Amino acid sequence: MTIRNSIVLESYATRKFTMKGGGSQVYIEYAVVPKEFSLKTTSQVITLSHLGRGVGTFEDAYGSPIPNVRNRNGRSKNDEVHDNPYPDTNENL
Repeated sequence: MTIRNSIVLESYATRKFTMKGGGSQVYIEYAVVPKEFSLKTTSQVITLSHLGRGVGTFEDAYGSPIPNVRNRNGRSKNDEVHDNPYPDTNENL
């Protein structure tokens, strides 16, 4: 038996923070509202209609606050390549 769970969130604002010091870390916070939700267990199915409307945050971070620690692409903060996986992040919160 396959159990499938799903969630769809709509972001209405984002805020990006770049923390520098000993290392470098990027933290992105999204203000979201749930659009779809389905949690299936072996005995029940929970949907958004069971939970009601709400608001919340969804967060993402990459990099390291510790100097010279390699990120998920194998690079350190001292490498010349700066890859932002979220180039269109809106910082107008």
